[in-house]
Amino acid sequence: MALMNFSVVLVGENFPVQTIKIADFQYRHRALSETLRLPVALQAENNLVAMQVIPDRFEVRVKTADDLAVQTDGVSAMVDTFLEYVGKRTVTAVGHNAQWVLPGGPGSKKALASRFASLPNIEAIIGVPPSDVDLSFGFKLGQETRARASMTTSSEGEALLDFNFHFDISGPAAITTAIAELQTSLTHVRAIGEAMDRQNSMVNR
Repeated sequence: MALMNFSVVLVGENFPVQTIKIADFQYRHRALSETLRLPVALQAENNLVAMQVIPDRFEVRVKTADDLAVQTDGVSAMVDTFLEYVGKRTVTAVGHNAQWVLPGGPGSKKALASRFASLPNIEAIIGVPPSDVDLSFGFKLGQETRARASMTTSSEGEALLDFNFHFDISGPAAITTAIAELQTSLTHVRAIGEAMDRQNSMVNR
């Protein structure tokens, strides 16, 4: 399994950064340590998760994905604690983010990019062979408003798939649905990532 990490983001307005107490938040019965506190920003983490709050954004990121059922429950509990501070009506959008690594060196990344983009056509336009290619795919698979997978070959190290599942929030019921869909979003990430792994294996034969 090549799922590296995942996160949940809540977007809104006027989140009360200064009044939030880190002691109220736990992840799987583990406390978090505050690493930054400013009037407009708060960060805390432990060895399993990192949390960030700014006036228009709340994020919980699981550093290493393993037992998704347990981990998504832990993230949902932290989201519930945050909602006790801000209320559901202040949230305008929810995002599920994840990263999937595609193993292989520079040659593998170039071969993978060429499978989805015509490198000769790009060269004909810009006049030189492209040194790397990043691509984004938009789609909708479930309850999300829209979703995106971005394949990155330009960064150092192995190629990555960056996923975002975006949920517009129109009322309290919508945020409940969006949070409950986290594990479904990660199921889609796994299916797409494994399909991309198969493509990656084919280009490296």
